[in-house]
Amino acid sequence: MSEAQVRPKMRRETLRKLGMVVGAGALALVMGPRRVIEAACSRKPRLARYAMLVDLNRCIGCRSCTVACKAENQVPLGVFRTYVHYLEEGTYPETKRYFAPTFCNHCSEPPCVTACPVDPVKGVYKTSRGEEVEYERRATYTRPDGLVLMDYDRCIGCHMCVKACPYGARFVDPSRKAGGDPSNNTVGKCTYCVQRLDNGVVPSCVQTCLGGALIFGDLNDSSSEIAKKSRKAKVWKPKEGTKPNTYYVGLTHEAVLGEEVKS
Repeated sequence: MSEAQVRPKMRRETLRKLGMVVGAGALALVMGPRRVIEAACSRKPRLARYAMLVDLNRCIGCRSCTVACKAENQVPLGVFRTYVHYLEEGTYPETKRYFAPTFCNHCSEPPCVTACPVDPVKGVYKTSRGEEVEYERRATYTRPDGLVLMDYDRCIGCHMCVKACPYGARFVDPSRKAGGDPSNNTVGKCTYCVQRLDNGVVPSCVQTCLGGALIFGDLNDSSSEIAKKSRKAKVWKPKEGTKPNTYYVGLTHEAVLGEEVKS
């Protein structure tokens, strides 16, 4: 075969291979975005799981968290959403005091929600990315980001949730009436300052903690400080099976959270 005959054949073969490459590339361009779209449509919303961590090695018992909570949430006199327990040991001059702030634990298995007799309705939670998630909402309910909250307009004042909480974190709110009934009151509790969280601000107690003992964040963010430190932390009354989302570092004297608490 002459050189003049070989060259056209080589050109045809080169063009054929080039066409295959271009065709495959075009197919990839078409299929690629389609797969991205399908993945986006099937993707579940990324939800936070908010939690609090208390480093008792840094708590100085100043009670600024309690004061900040009262100021932020207009908590009435005589009741507390945040409370600092303390325990004294020894006799003078060899004495020591231990501190332990407590909040609503925003449990993953909250008995207060189970105890609420109000019929559930559908609620819609909007994530920070604008995604909407439906959930059941009683007078006491768990939001998809893990917060255990109150719907005061639906609370009937039965106080079953107060009795169900093994931590004493709920109280009858003397300033708020249930359903307009002057003889009955709704329930109050720590909300992790949900009004601040929804605006990208940490709870007031965290912001004002003088010793830097309070750490707040998202447990579903593996790179967050709270996700890392909570792995070696303790929770209050683990045998209750409520799976609390308030954690304690340096809890060497559990009695500070028990029957022996002095206040």
